[in-house]
This record gives sequence, C-alpha cells and structure tokens, in this order.
Amino acid sequence: MKKFLLCALLGATFSMQSQNTIEKVPQNANAVVSANGENLLELMSVVELDESLLGKSLIPMIQRFSETSTSLADAGINLNASTQYFMQVTDSITYHVVILPVSNSDKLEVFFAGMEGSEIVQEQEFHTFGGEQTAPVMLWTKEYVAFVNGVLNNDYLNKEEVAARYGLEVEEPFSLEAWLAENAEKEPEETTVYPDDTEVEEVEIESVEDVEVAEEVVIEEEVIETIPQDSTAYDYEYDYDYEYEPAEPSENDKIKKQLAAAWSFAKAKEYLRADGKSSILKNKEYRKQIDDKAELSLYMADMSAMMEAFFSGLSGYANLDATMMSDMYKEFSLSNNFYINDKDITVKMTSNFSDEMADMYKKIYDRKLNSDFLNYINEDKAIGYMAFAINTEETLKVYPKLLTKYMPNVPQLDTEVVDIFADLFSLLLDEEAIGDVVKGDALFVFNGIYEEEVTYTTYDYDEDFNYVEVTDTKMEKVPDFLVMASSDDTSLLNRLIAYGVEKHVIENMGGYYEIDTPVDVPFNVYLTIKNGIIFMGNSSESMSQITSGNFVAKVSDAHKDMLTKSKFSAYFNADRMSQELPVEDMSIGEMKMVLYLLENFGELSLETSKVKGNRMEGTYKWTIPAGHENGLKYFFDVIQNMPR
Repeated sequence: MKKFLLCALLGATFSMQSQNTIEKVPQNANAVVSANGENLLELMSVVELDESLLGKSLIPMIQRFSETSTSLADAGINLNASTQYFMQVTDSITYHVVILPVSNSDKLEVFFAGMEGSEIVQEQEFHTFGGEQTAPVMLWTKEYVAFVNGVLNNDYLNKEEVAARYGLEVEEPFSLEAWLAENAEKEPEETTVYPDDTEVEEVEIESVEDVEVAEEVVIEEEVIETIPQDSTAYDYEYDYDYEYEPAEPSENDKIKKQLAAAWSFAKAKEYLRADGKSSILKNKEYRKQIDDKAELSLYMADMSAMMEAFFSGLSGYANLDATMMSDMYKEFSLSNNFYINDKDITVKMTSNFSDEMADMYKKIYDRKLNSDFLNYINEDKAIGYMAFAINTEETLKVYPKLLTKYMPNVPQLDTEVVDIFADLFSLLLDEEAIGDVVKGDALFVFNGIYEEEVTYTTYDYDEDFNYVEVTDTKMEKVPDFLVMASSDDTSLLNRLIAYGVEKHVIENMGGYYEIDTPVDVPFNVYLTIKNGIIFMGNSSESMSQITSGNFVAKVSDAHKDMLTKSKFSAYFNADRMSQELPVEDMSIGEMKMVLYLLENFGELSLETSKVKGNRMEGTYKWTIPAGHENGLKYFFDVIQNMPR
C-alpha cells in the first residue's frame, strides 16, 4: 500500500496530454479524477516543485531507493503527462486504479526495485514484482504504470452458488433485526454486591434485644515499612523476546485474498492494453461535464452503484443502507472542474438528478431571496454571510413522499406504519399556512466581534455564610450577528411576543424587544418585525437603526447578484476576521498559527443555481490575497511558511 500511495502522489503532482492516459480509463468508470499538467506546469515548474516543502519531503524518500536521484522527475514517472485515478464497480469487486505515465523505464525499475525490495519479473509484455501477488497489484510497461486495488463485495461472495464456485463457506451475515432483538432492553436483576464478593446470609431481626453485641476487639496498629527509592525489593523480570503472533487467517480469508489479487492482476493487464476505443472519452455525459481546460477535474457517475458497492462491501450492512442509498442516488452524477489562475482558485460544480428527484428539487427551490434583505447589509462591516431560499410549503408537501419512498427500506420499520405516519404528517400540518408564516428564505450576517456589557448570574456567601445568588455585569467579546427571515403572516409571532411581554420574559425596548433566553448565553438577544421581515440579532444598536429606519446599507453589485440569483450562497472574509479575532486567551503558538492562516486565507464564496432541466450548478471561489503569483504557488507558499 505504501508503494501505491507514494507513486500515486508523485504521478498526481502534475499532468498533461503528451501520453494519453485517459484512454486507459474504461467508458463505464464510476469515478474519474484527472489533472491537466500542461496548465499546471505553466503555474509552477518541476524545479520550483523540487524546492517546495512537498518536493523536499518526497525527494529523500526517492533517494532511499534510488541514491542518484536529485529531483521528483528522477523516479522515472513522467510528471509532464496525465495521471488518472478511477474507480470501476462490478457486482463482485470494486477496482481502485491509478494510471501513471513513464518517462524512463530504467530509472523507474531502479526506483521500484529499491522500494519493493524484491525481484522484477516479466509477465507477458508487462513487468511486475516476483513472488506471491497480493492486492494492490502493480504492473507496468515502458509507457504506463497501473496500480490496481480490488475490494471484494462480501455479500456477492456469500451467495450460495458463488461461494460453492470458489470453495468458500457461506458466512452468517450481520442482521440488525437479530442484533436488536438479542440486545433488547432487559429488566436488570436485583443483586447485592459486597466488597469482598462474599455471600451474606440475610437474617430477619424482630427487635433490638435479639442482637448479640460482640466483645470489643482491639486492632493492633499496622506498621508500614518504607522501602528506599533505590530498593530492588520489587524487581521483576520481563520477557522482552516475546513476539506477537497474529491469528491464523481462515480458509475463507485466504481464498478471498487470492481472488482479490488474481482479479486485480487480470484487470491491470486489461487497463494497460486498452487502446481507447471504449474509453471514458466515449461517454457523452463525461464529455459534457468535464472541461479539458480545467487544471483538475472530478467526475462521479451512477452514484447509486457506488453507494450500493460501499455498503455491500461491509458484509451484511447492505440490509441496512444499500437499497435506500441506491434508490436515493439513482441516476445521480456529479462533476467538479478546478480552475487556477493568478487571482483565484475556482471550482465549478454540477449535479445531475433523476427526473423524479429533479422535479422535487424544482419545487423545493421555487423561491427567490427577499431583495429587501439587502437594505440591512453593510459589506464594509460584514465579515461573512450565508443565505438560502426554499419554498417551505412545497418542502412540507415533498417530505411525506420522501418518507414513503425511502424509509420502508430501513429495518424495524413497517411499510404500513411509514405510510400512516406520512399521511398523518400531511393531515396535521397546514403546509400553506406554515408557508405563509415561514416562507423559506433567510439571511445570516456576521458583522464581527465587539465588546458588550452582559449580565450574568453567579453565587457567593453573605455575611451569615449563606449561599446566595448574585447578579452582576461584565464586559465580554461577543459575535455581532443579524438573522432575517421573510413572513407573510406575523400574527402568531406578534401574539407570542405579547404573551412574553405579559409574562416578563420579553421586554419592549421601544420598537424592538429583548428576549430573556432560557439558557445562559454570553450576549443579549433582540427581536423585531418590520415590512414582512423577522429580524433577530444581538446588537441593540443595529435593532434600533432597523426600527427607526436609519440603518446604513452598502452592497456591491457582485454581492447583490450572488445573493439574489442563488438558491444558496455564502461569503467569508478571513483577513477582516483576523483583525477582530480575540487572541488574548490563546497561547503564543496558537495565536501565530490562527492569525497566519486568517491573514493569508483570502476571501471565500459559494453560490448555487436553481435546478434547470435535471441539473443544478454551483461555484466555489477562493480569492487569493495580494503578493502571490498564482493560486498554485499561493497554496504551496502558505504550507511552506506556516508557523510550526
């Protein structure tokens, strides 16, 4: 496994299209990760990589196996060509594969021979290691290396006909129902435990006179002898030659180990012999979602098969989750394209749903963020925000359908009970009325950290040494936040506020209200309602400005578009956070680390679109701070200069 990880890391460092490793990836691969080295090498050369912290860590490892090596390129792997990782799921085994391009087969074999410590042998047109093959296996030619790790599907091998074919014994699968029944709550037996575990005969006593008083016994004082610190009175002899012997593997384990190795070995040959006629490039969905201009890309197809393979591989747990996950992710695929330039690192994300799930998501996300929220944001002050817009009424209507579709697959739940619960849910809840009270769009704004006088309760002793409750105030640094949510019907909330004022748990501050929270929090909580917006926050100043109409707002077009055109959006300014973060209670080391990361983190933003057709798109952007040539060098610089 170590050789697998080391060489995969070396090969994945940079990649481009001079050797077309993508043609080795089968058309029906379930997941593919690719790197575009042509673009990456324009951002950071191999020489610069050698001088980086990563290079200085890996080169000594290469030199352990190849003494003359002075660069990552000396391992014989072509850092100027594409490297691929992919996963292929079958009913019996899941293959995890890395395809690396070879630049110099002689250097490669010197490196491999030193790393593995075994003889290199010829296997048809391939080279591999001599001796017994175990997964993961490694084969190579003069052009490519294939690492293949096969993970068996235990549920498949546990089928009677399959087990008989390979000489396996059928194993009793894990049953959640049986386990729950066996470990059901039982009434504990009433037992009396004595310190010395001695059985004591219980004697019924009718009166005090019946008890015989024992004669007084004088106990001699026990003398404890102090042993000098250098005494050898308690010397023990240990058997340091004892060696732990692992348990002998069962016959089933031995057979499975052989099957995993044999199947992985055969697949490695198949992948290396592939000529591109049935590669992933023939997959229309892959071509549609993956951008050749991206520096890195990720493609995940048929998530249902991947989920089912994962849970089925856990031997017996398939009964618990595999079917439910398979249904939930049916026809679901995902892709990410990573772009790196001199200003930012951007990830374009795409999710594809089945017709049924796409229809549900369209109804759930059928709402826009209330544009009036923008009147209460000042981006010069805000450190970050998070917003979302869903349709509460439609979400409540969809929820029972999801219950009846997926919950019956969970053990211990009767299908009829689930159906009844879903019907009761729909019957008891007035989706339209709830949707009027809470429409489903909300905005959370984090405005920084400030000092506020807070009231707290403690306990002390009075003059008569009685334990009494004491109320006091203190200055404390607290986060300044504001939450907004739209409502078309605030009558219920107004009644609750009036009731709270009557019961003295809510105080009218003149247009807004202070809430007496049931639990101790290090700040005061305020609430107000204005123009169909419910406001909640912990700044009395902001609440007063909102109520009086004096709030000063400032929102750029970029933030305005991100908030109003997205179904979910988020933003965080790390540098601004570093200027307000309280570091007094941190150690010097912690303070240096936290401030360094925040000062060099830049800005983060995330936004997602509505569902169009069967697709939902999103964009994650990491804006790099000034002083760095590009996103890739910025990433390496931050790691290299991090305080230690």
